Amino acid sequence: LGCCRPLDLGTAKTSALGYINQGGTLDSDGMLFANKCTWAHGALRLAQQLGKADDTWLTADELQAVIGQGDPYEIIKRPF
Repeated sequence: LGCCRPLDLGTAKTSALGYINQGGTLDSDGMLFANKCTWAHGALRLAQQLGKADDTWLTADELQAVIGQGDPYEIIKRPF
């Protein structure tokens, strides 16, 4: 959270997505996926923060991709 840390209300009310030093890809979508920062990771985090079911805004295939058990290309575009 960096300079916004003083605004942090604790883990029950504050959630953040960002760079977690994972890589191994040369395209931006792959980097977002590797660092758990895609739109789908955001949707899952929001659902969890609001106390909703994990599949509130994600299909079953998208959810599997987000949790690392499905095809990442369900939530990012193929590089070719």
